[in-house]
This record gives sequence, structure tokens and C-alpha cells, in this order.
Amino acid sequence: MAPDLKEIYKLYYDNYTRKTKEFIELLELVSEKGLDEIKGAIETLSKNKKSMVTTANIKVLVQKENTPDFTISSEINENSLELLKKWDTMFSLQNHQEVIQ
Repeated sequence: MAPDLKEIYKLYYDNYTRKTKEFIELLELVSEKGLDEIKGAIETLSKNKKSMVTTANIKVLVQKENTPDFTISSEINENSLELLKKWDTMFSLQNHQEVIQ
């Protein structure tokens, strides 16, 4: 496996909350879009919060970047990332509540 992919796996997929299937989906996305685009999406997501780096979020960013006739303003992008952070926090809290109960 390429060193960059090994690092991505170690940083974002090699823990008890991630599944191998999600990483395999990421590898399929790498074969479609290229490693550089995936790394760019990961960099954008990780600037906000490490837990934001998921295959689903990466797919959203990569698809958005490849939409030719649709321009997303930086304000919309920032608001979207903020909303994703709120959802991540909400689901993290719910998971903790489930573990406690």
C-alpha cells in the first residue's frame, strides 16, 4: 500500500469506531478521483476536527469540487462544515449516553 494511504489509515481509520468497509470505500474513491483529491478533502476536513474525516464526508467534498456548473461560496462551505461539526458532537454525545446507560 502507498505510504500516504498507510498514514491516512493510521490517522483516521485504525481505531475501534471505524470499520474496514469504510476504508475500502475510500480506496475505491481514490481509484476514481485520485489520491491528491482525497488528500485535499482530508486536509480540509481535518482542519475543523479529526473526527470529521470520514469516507462519507470525503465523498461530499470530492463530488462538490467536481461539479462544473455549481459554485459554492466560502460562506456556504464554512456553514456546511460547522453543521457537520455540530452533528458530529451530537452523535458523539448520544454514543456516550448509550455507553453510560
